[in-house]
Amino acid sequence: MADYTSMTRENPITRAQGIIKVLRNHPDGASLEQISSELQPPPSNRRALQRWLLELIEQGRVVRTGKARASRYTLPTNPAAQRDHWVYASDAEYVIPARVSRPREECHLIATRGPILHLRNLLEAYHPNSSFHLDESLRSGLLCAGALPATSQRSNRSLIDLAWNSSRLEGNSYPLPEAEVLLSTGRWSREGSTWEAQMLLNHKEAIEFLIEPEYREPEFRPQFDAYTLLNLHALLADNLISSGTQESSEHLEQFMIKAAQIADPFEQSFFAWLHLTHMQPFEGFNEPTARLAANIPLIQNNLCPLLFVDVPQNFYAQTIHGVYEPYQLESLRELYVWAYKRSCKRTSSTRNATWQPDPIKIQYKQEISDAVSHVVRGKMSTTEAVIFIDKCAIEGASNKDRARFIGLVHDQLIGLREGNIARFKLKPSEFNAWCGFRRKV
Repeated sequence: MADYTSMTRENPITRAQGIIKVLRNHPDGASLEQISSELQPPPSNRRALQRWLLELIEQGRVVRTGKARASRYTLPTNPAAQRDHWVYASDAEYVIPARVSRPREECHLIATRGPILHLRNLLEAYHPNSSFHLDESLRSGLLCAGALPATSQRSNRSLIDLAWNSSRLEGNSYPLPEAEVLLSTGRWSREGSTWEAQMLLNHKEAIEFLIEPEYREPEFRPQFDAYTLLNLHALLADNLISSGTQESSEHLEQFMIKAAQIADPFEQSFFAWLHLTHMQPFEGFNEPTARLAANIPLIQNNLCPLLFVDVPQNFYAQTIHGVYEPYQLESLRELYVWAYKRSCKRTSSTRNATWQPDPIKIQYKQEISDAVSHVVRGKMSTTEAVIFIDKCAIEGASNKDRARFIGLVHDQLIGLREGNIARFKLKPSEFNAWCGFRRKV
């Protein structure tokens, strides 16, 4: 998982804010050298800074004048764009801070009466398809990044990634290899981890509820209605909270009416994530419900899901909390964009895995094959398999490769089918016996 430092260097979160902070100190324009010397953390090289500035220029958040070494960078003169440091779409209205036009007394009232009043005002001010949290160019860019081939099928890999990352952001400490086994078999081996195991299994069921038609009548599909949201929350909270589902009916109803009317899938996704996270309509598990609900329009439109891959837990919490400051949405917006692009990259690398052979898999091909075949022929339980695979890693892989070795063996077991058992010199009778054993235990 990426740490906070690498995330800062790789994505617009805080980095864009840092550049804008520097430019505020240079109303007449700053040179590349001035920005580089004042930016914290400093850019790794001149070309990286030029690339970051170009991104901001394309978004309309920075203006460049002059050419070559005479180039100067300034903030846009449009006061509305400066107010939230976000570009206005030419044909749309943003729901962003109106601090410039609000009386000081009203701003103070919002700040002192807390986040509920702020978010209610934000929800009430929003007009579907004329108000936007994400501008048109940004939505178009996300669409280009997230569009999946019409013939593509949802992979089990994405389900595992979403379930594990969403649980991880809740503080779940289950390692990914063990989570993969748990989500594939329904069994766990870690002592004292029943709460975390239940959370992961609940996520799996909740995601399947969104993607599998067997959960609903043929004419219905997951959408922003009471049936979908209440059942989504109930699945996530099952056996983890003692009380039943409770919703704040007035504002949840207002949210559902507006969310259902939004035409653009990314705007709808961000709107759902923002409000379900901060509205707190349920008694517990609001944030997991929001993360999965943000995927409803993406799933419905055959787009790459929002997996929250590589998002650091502490940074996620800080960004979510930052929205409680009146009308501070920029960091949340940038986290959404960064996380979605990372999800697209993850999904793309999974689809194209055969084009990029894993060197560790090549190096330990025989050891991995032997481990898989021994688990199957020995009809090992999940607990026995975990212990055995750990032993194989210690005996057959170097210290730096052991974690990856274990993950690869688990991946092969999870993906084992009658159509690929020849890779491991397994007979159909051996594979079928193993499958029968797994169904019994």
